[in-house]
Amino acid sequence: MYKRFELHNHTIESDGSLSVKELIDYMVENEVDVFALTDHNTISGHHKVKEILEKEKPPIECIFGMEYTTYYGHILCFNLNEYIPWENIDKERADLLFRSIKKTGALAGIAHPFSYGAPVAQGCRWEMKLNDYSVSDFIEIINNPESLEANAQALMWWQSLCLKGMRISMTAGMDLHRKNGFENRFAVYIKTRPDLSAQNALARAIKTQKTYVTRGPVFEALLQKNAAVKCRIENTVKKGFDMQAVPFWTIEYTSPSGSLLRKLDKSDKTALFSLSEFKDSSVIVVKLYAGDACMENLTAVAPVIYR
Repeated sequence: MYKRFELHNHTIESDGSLSVKELIDYMVENEVDVFALTDHNTISGHHKVKEILEKEKPPIECIFGMEYTTYYGHILCFNLNEYIPWENIDKERADLLFRSIKKTGALAGIAHPFSYGAPVAQGCRWEMKLNDYSVSDFIEIINNPESLEANAQALMWWQSLCLKGMRISMTAGMDLHRKNGFENRFAVYIKTRPDLSAQNALARAIKTQKTYVTRGPVFEALLQKNAAVKCRIENTVKKGFDMQAVPFWTIEYTSPSGSLLRKLDKSDKTALFSLSEFKDSSVIVVKLYAGDACMENLTAVAPVIYR
């Protein structure tokens, strides 16, 4: 069972235009399964969400988080239950804040790393130094309001770290500040079970690099016993994506030794790829495109395969 997680949202508790109640209603209206509350530098909306969920029992769950909005970049936190001060942040040792956050049991990652910086958006671009990338649980590879160029850079940065063997998950987010359409926008999907809370499902998926990023179908790449990768395109889960409009699919397989492309007819839902075609197949990043392999056509990214 896949659930849709919208992991980057703001309200009037910081710089958004929606109240907490309006955000919940908007998420329910758009059939979101789980949303994160990630206001800038405040957790003041947490208790308000809890009250609404307990009283009204809408068909949705919440991830309680925050977006640390610093002078040198933004850090997204999920499953955050207490405020950790950041005012003494060290640009050269961002690890210190990450470790403080993670000591509370929260998840911490980098938001929109290649956003425009000064003078357009002071502090939005990631300019801090991580001496140990293992402290970062995830990187937001797609921030929907950002430019194609900025998201392409984020995706390639995350991919390059994974190809070096680093175990960093990927996320995507609306970075919602007001009512914006969800159609053709990337979201995170997680395979979960009815007995798992949203918080536990998210923690498990991120810690095991099992998040799915898509604007249409869920795309899965599975390692087979015969040293092959079986790719599967699930039915569309994201509303607003027209499977019939896809001219053909392109799958891109990337390892530390290079990238290879394979085209599929749009009616095909599975593909098999032999890892013997790579000199180094220790890590495989698999991406799906609706058409030719270019950022404009990027449709989904599968969880990374580590051998």
